[in-house]
Amino acid sequence: ALAWVVNAYLIPFAGLLLLSGRLGDLFGRQGVFLAGLALFTLASLLCGLAPNTGTLLAFRFLQGVGGAVASSVTLAMVITLFPGPRERAKALGVYS
Repeated sequence: ALAWVVNAYLIPFAGLLLLSGRLGDLFGRQGVFLAGLALFTLASLLCGLAPNTGTLLAFRFLQGVGGAVASSVTLAMVITLFPGPRERAKALGVYS
């Protein structure tokens, strides 16, 4: 059961990373980032309140979706927010 708690997050995260990056290009990176962050935060709260393993796995799946959506647009936002080469290098160093 413990392995599925990890896998329930990683499967949607890996599967939706590219798709959510495209959604950021189409609908705006900031809005997509905030939606992913909100979903991840809500799913995290629900994970803490899960009464059994099945619901915990479902909420971990939602966490993976939110994590993929939020993290896919983060690097593009950093590059957009710091257009100068020096500032961009510093920002990417902090991001790393």
